[in-house]
Amino acid sequence: MTGRISGVKTRLAELCPGSMFVHCCNPSLDLALQEVARDVSLIAEIFNFVQSASTVIRESAKRISLY
Repeated sequence: MTGRISGVKTRLAELCPGSMFVHCCNPSLDLALQEVARDVSLIAEIFNFVQSASTVIRESAKRISLY
């Protein structure tokens, strides 16, 4: 998406020459959070709980019957 020839960054720079490009850091943040979650058992338990809760909500019979 940041290609020099036809990427979004290039197209935006053509439209707004004064614009500033800031690279997204979400993948790096995600990797850092995964590493912390592996090392800190409380955080790992919280992530597991949130994942289990979202599965229960997503798979609930009442919700499924609506769709």
